[in-house]
Amino acid sequence: MIVKTEEVLEKTDLRTLWSDTLFEMLFDGLENEWSTNAMRQILKELKAKGLKTEKILKAVEKRYGKASAHEFYEKFKKRIWSN
Repeated sequence: MIVKTEEVLEKTDLRTLWSDTLFEMLFDGLENEWSTNAMRQILKELKAKGLKTEKILKAVEKRYGKASAHEFYEKFKKRIWSN
């Protein structure tokens, strides 16, 4: 998210910027097939920020579809979701 004006800045919850950045990294990782370790680090950080598994999966589903979100969940469930 790019804040272009002070007015937009005032309406933005700055606490969400870090999570937004992490989601963009997650999406880049999915699109460019980043290593499992890199993806795991992003997921751990999102979870450390208090994001629930459901919210992460909904973001993936919204961007890539239900089948891709399911595949993503299955790939990382033993490494991330159970923690």
